[in-house]
Amino acid sequence: MNNPESRETRVRAAAYLGLALRAARQWFLDSQHDVYGQARFRWALNLGIPSAGYDDERVRAAFRAVASAAWRLSLRPAPPTLNEADDAFGDGARETDSLEHVDVVPEIAAEVVGYARSKHRREGLHVMVDVGAATIDICGFILHRADGDDGDEYNLLTALVEPLGLHELHLRRTHAVDAEGGRLCPAVAVPPSPVSAIPDAGTLYVDHPTQRLRGQLDEIDKGYRKECKEALMTVLMALRKRRDPLSTHWASGLPVFLGGGGGRFKLVADALSQSHKWLIDNLVDTQGIQPMNLPALRTLSNSEIPENMTGRLDVAYGLSFDSLDIGEIFPPNRIPDVPPMPVRPKRDAVGKEQV
Repeated sequence: MNNPESRETRVRAAAYLGLALRAARQWFLDSQHDVYGQARFRWALNLGIPSAGYDDERVRAAFRAVASAAWRLSLRPAPPTLNEADDAFGDGARETDSLEHVDVVPEIAAEVVGYARSKHRREGLHVMVDVGAATIDICGFILHRADGDDGDEYNLLTALVEPLGLHELHLRRTHAVDAEGGRLCPAVAVPPSPVSAIPDAGTLYVDHPTQRLRGQLDEIDKGYRKECKEALMTVLMALRKRRDPLSTHWASGLPVFLGGGGGRFKLVADALSQSHKWLIDNLVDTQGIQPMNLPALRTLSNSEIPENMTGRLDVAYGLSFDSLDIGEIFPPNRIPDVPPMPVRPKRDAVGKEQV
C-alpha cells in the first residue's frame, strides 16, 4: 500500500486480503476439525505493517480499516469483487461479530518473536533487514524486558523502507535483456513461483550474453548492491550518531539479521559485508556488524517446513501470537535521540616557566 490514503488502494488491498483470509480460515477449519469440533470461534486478526509506517497513526488506521473490511468480505459466500470491497468500508457493514479484535504489528517485531523467545536472545540494540519481493525493510530496534514484567518491549529507533525487493531487481534485469533483444534462459523465462529464488547474478539470465549485455547486467547488479548498502548505512549511521551511540553492542559487533524471502540473496549479503568493512575502517570502538540467523521455525513450531520457505514464514509465525504476547512496541517518534556528548573545553599547554 504505497498510498494508504487512496480509496482505490485500500479497496484492492481489502479484496486481496479477503481472498487470503477465506483460504486461511478454510484450511484451518478443514485440517483442525477433529481437534476443535463444533466449537464457536472468536477470531483475532494481526496484520503486518512496514516498520516505517508504524510511526504514523494515519497509516496504522488505514491498515486496520483494510483488515476489518477484508474480514467482512471473507465471511461472504462468494469471493469478493472490487465493488463489494468498496461497500465493505461503508458504515452499514458490520459483519465482524466473530472478530475479537484487529491489530497492526510492525513486521520487524513479528519477525524476531522466535529469536526473542529463544536461548540465543540478547538484550539491547539490533538491526533487522527484511528482504522481500517489492521492498527492503530495515529497522534498528532495542529489545528488552519490560520493567516488572515478563513481556518484551521493542523500541523502534529508526526505520527505512526502500523499493529494493528482489522482484524489482528481477524486472531491471529482464528489461535490460529485452532492450538488447536477448533471450532469457528457460528457467528465468517461465514466470517464477512465489517461492523460487532468482539467480545471484544477472549474467545468468542469458545463456550466451553479448559483451555489451554482460556489462549492462553487471552494472545493474553493482547498482543494486550499492543502493542496498546506502540504505543500510543510512540506518546504521542514524543509530551510531543519535539514536543509540552508547550501546555496548557497537564494541562487540552489532547484531544484524537478514530475513524475509530474500534473506539469503548474495548481493544483499555483499552489501552487508561492505557496510561491515566501512564501519571497521572509519569508526573507533566498533567491531562492525555481527550477522545473525533467526532460529529455524521448524524447531520453534514443531512442524515440518520446506527448506524453500525458510525466511518466508518468520513474520507469519510472529503474527500468529496474540499481540499482547508479542510485547509492547514503541514507534520512533516516542523515543528521543540520545543527547550529544558534551565537548570538553580545550586547555592551553602549561610551560615549565608557569609551574
